[in-house]
Amino acid sequence: MSATPAASIPESPRAEARYNVPSLAYRVTIGSVRGVVYVILLVVLPVALLNFLASLSIPFPITVEAEEIYGLVVAILLAARYVLRPTRAYGPLCMAVAAATFLFFALLLFHSTYDLATPQSAVDISITFTDVVLILLLVPTFTFFAGVVTTIEDARSPGERLEFDYPP
Repeated sequence: MSATPAASIPESPRAEARYNVPSLAYRVTIGSVRGVVYVILLVVLPVALLNFLASLSIPFPITVEAEEIYGLVVAILLAARYVLRPTRAYGPLCMAVAAATFLFFALLLFHSTYDLATPQSAVDISITFTDVVLILLLVPTFTFFAGVVTTIEDARSPGERLEFDYPP
């Protein structure tokens, strides 16, 4: 009985593909559904809240237009990030989403002290949410650096992360 060396056994053509990437049509469909959900969460609900506050004569430091632009940009980038996850564009899209979110939170940080003057009395209420915004800024910061690491990893060894992202 002679053992055949492992190096002489031919590998099947499918042996290298140890992952199962969904088709582009599937990713576009799921990305579109996710995009609609993101638009509802990032545009429709905040704009409705801002309009509700405006109806109560409570002005908010961020305009409705700024919220709509931010929400649409991030919703589109998040949907595109899902669709392009198996490609090398995933890391740069992670960085773009993080940068857009960071800029919006920086805008909130700039307006994080909110003064509410009541017309009936001489009482002014000052509310600051600077600490909350600073904590929220950690999320896009870490996401940006994760995108940098993913971009470097994809440049060094393309396709290596796909085995973990899309197991068989």
